[in-house]
Amino acid sequence: MDPRYVRQQDLINRDALLEEFVTLIGVGAIGSSTALALGKMGVKRFMLFDPDDVGVENLSIQLFRNLDLGELKVQAVANRLEAEADAPEVHMLAEKYEGQDLPPDGPIIVGVDSLDKRKAVWRHVPKKQPRLFIDARMGAEICQIFALDVTNKSDRARYAASLLGEPYQAPCTARGTVYCAFGIAAFITSYVKRWVMHEAFPFSWVFDFVNGVAYECDEQGIPVVPFTR
Repeated sequence: MDPRYVRQQDLINRDALLEEFVTLIGVGAIGSSTALALGKMGVKRFMLFDPDDVGVENLSIQLFRNLDLGELKVQAVANRLEAEADAPEVHMLAEKYEGQDLPPDGPIIVGVDSLDKRKAVWRHVPKKQPRLFIDARMGAEICQIFALDVTNKSDRARYAASLLGEPYQAPCTARGTVYCAFGIAAFITSYVKRWVMHEAFPFSWVFDFVNGVAYECDEQGIPVVPFTR
């Protein structure tokens, strides 16, 4: 047993995790935090998509350092994985995902910041082989996760319905907080663990960081109980 992972050895199947090749589409607030969390958990292989550089406005809610300013986000995330995790294989694509070849299997995690971008990603994602697909959304102090096996036709239809509109739109000055970004990264990481351990997970749910309450969602991805705001 690698001593690096001794504290989680009874919780996570290391052999199964080593087989995973994670694709992150968008490495901003959600993606940068998720990448490091997955790397620390033991994921060894990553493919990162993001065309943007690190700007000063990113430093407060994204997992970038002052020294990363002006660096490509994919490069900055790769640097953190090299420095703080044991991830020897990181493929960096400083571009949008528009149907480029992906690893043949492994989770796909989407952390883009608009409905149009999510639609474009979903249009191109391969759906013939079983793989975990996660779409993580954040606005103000609310996060929502959609998770499905891309070969599940019923869940694919439910997810497509969620792309028709979003119940809440945050202004650019209230896009999110660092605690929301870190929290959703933790939830995503737990979903990947559940996937490799063949454990069940909900299709969609919302977490309200204001009130510390989670809500399971209906068939359209709408919280069953209204937010208390």
